[in-house]
Amino acid sequence: ILYAARAAEKLPKPADDALRTRTIDAAVFFSARNARLFATLALEAGHGPAFSGMYALCISTSVADALEEASGAAVWRQRIVAKRPEAEEIARAVRELAAGSES
Repeated sequence: ILYAARAAEKLPKPADDALRTRTIDAAVFFSARNARLFATLALEAGHGPAFSGMYALCISTSVADALEEASGAAVWRQRIVAKRPEAEEIARAVRELAAGSES
């Protein structure tokens, strides 16, 4: 084993605060595991309604599917799946969202 990733038991305070105050516009998910974990922790903290104002940028369909499953009845503003499962595609989607919000 080269490394082990331990799952967080609760959201970090900055994430919790951003969800509570609805000052977060998007979340990026590079794995099904982190998508499920984020959704689970956010829902446990009562932040499901904040998803409706957020974009979920997913690196693949399998990540988007995991997020949808873990999100339960919570609705996201929009789930965006990268055209190719590459970090540059996620970066492109972030840039497009940022450019659209400046208009």
